[in-house]
Amino acid sequence: MKIKELQKILQQKKIDAALFLNYSSDNSDPNFVYFTQKNLDFTFFIVPKSGRSYFIVPKMIYPELKNIKFKKILWNKKNDNLLKIMKKRHPVKTIAINKRYITLSLYKYLKKHLKRVEIKDISNECSKLRVLKTKKEILNYKKAARITDEIIQSLIKNIKKIKTEKEAIGYLKMQCWKRKCEVAFEPIIASGSNGAEPHHKATGKLKKGFCIIDFGIKYKHYRTDITRTIYNGKPSQNEIDDYNLVLLAQQKLIKSCKQGITCKKLYEDSLKLLKHRARYFTHGLGHGIGLEIHELPNIGPKSKEKLQPNMIFTIEPAIYLPNKYGIRIEDNILLTKRGPVTLTKTPKKLKIIS
Repeated sequence: MKIKELQKILQQKKIDAALFLNYSSDNSDPNFVYFTQKNLDFTFFIVPKSGRSYFIVPKMIYPELKNIKFKKILWNKKNDNLLKIMKKRHPVKTIAINKRYITLSLYKYLKKHLKRVEIKDISNECSKLRVLKTKKEILNYKKAARITDEIIQSLIKNIKKIKTEKEAIGYLKMQCWKRKCEVAFEPIIASGSNGAEPHHKATGKLKKGFCIIDFGIKYKHYRTDITRTIYNGKPSQNEIDDYNLVLLAQQKLIKSCKQGITCKKLYEDSLKLLKHRARYFTHGLGHGIGLEIHELPNIGPKSKEKLQPNMIFTIEPAIYLPNKYGIRIEDNILLTKRGPVTLTKTPKKLKIIS
């Protein structure tokens, strides 16, 4: 996955190789997963500036790489010097790592094993490589979006039977398990006045009023992120008007997602569309999404990025009225040369549970 492009970056920056370490599959380095399409424990992946990439892998993981195209070097007591292993294959004067996913202890370990080697950070360059999705990634993502829709629609359909916010979260996780996937992040169920907190943590009973459901899955390493707001009880006209204001804003903003538009302008347009409620919109309009739940581009007031075809990102306008309620509507959008495609298709007309 874009290894040749990474090698060009290494050559331009005069770096001998990039080293990605996946210490734990539970907290994997997204760049390791991206370039290898594998999620392994205790494994190094080396991309030299030219020539073949390779794994340095412990014996217990070796069988998992039986049909992999990359060369595999066994990591054992007789062959435990990282620097010697690499020097046999290419120069090792400068090494690039993903500092965002390296703990302090692992960094000290690398410094110890790579003496007299200059270590540089390549995390930004890798993030930019991943921002434009490949055909294979888009196919995986479309499948993930379909599963996400199935699960959130199932929750909405059965919400009457559910008594608490935590029970609703449990329902979402169970539905993921049934479909052999997992949640992309801890779901948010924020009912009534709890919805005024954008990152509310589930507490007690499902309250009357608006209920925000923010949920996503992880499927073949790719993460989705959808939000729907439903209503428990009978909404007032002001509440209906607020909901429709957010919905109309989101629909117009999605249509505005075209090649070349700046993320900053999209955010500024969201404030205009939310009109008198704009001061209650307290976060960015959206973010890129893929192997991580938050990737490039950032769609916010300080962003300098422009939308390009093959980006996948969220559009999520919202309002949060302190001590009253919150309304957020979020979809995952694929930008194509022809325009935006909404991948998450759960209906957005206000669903009233009475």
